[in-house]
Amino acid sequence: MIKARRKLMGLMLATMAGTSMAADFAGGGTGPIPDGNATGLTVSFNVSGISSGVGRLALKLDLAHTWVGDLEATLRSPGGTAQLVVFGRVGITPASLFGFNANLGGVYEFSDRATADLWATAATLTSSETVPPGA
Repeated sequence: MIKARRKLMGLMLATMAGTSMAADFAGGGTGPIPDGNATGLTVSFNVSGISSGVGRLALKLDLAHTWVGDLEATLRSPGGTAQLVVFGRVGITPASLFGFNANLGGVYEFSDRATADLWATAATLTSSETVPPGA
């Protein structure tokens, strides 16, 4: 079994122009990622009270895993028709099918306004090093 946890701590949505409403939503269904299961782990958010379009998005994940190249995080609409890949198989290229072997350990925030680059940071690390939260 992969010794990993992926816990979605929260999803922050801010509405579009003209309003300053922001809302946080906790994820449900968190826990260990099943080993050898292509379906992975599905974490759900019960989003309510937003009546206009979303203008900003931030996602916080509590991650502990020994190979960042193993993981993929995707946001999907309730109907499954719209999706956004937050990060996927960091380091996977035609030359490297296994991705980067750096570790994850801590709370990571992914935002549409972020300036950090997870791929660039993980590329400089070895299997004994952990991608710093916030990277």
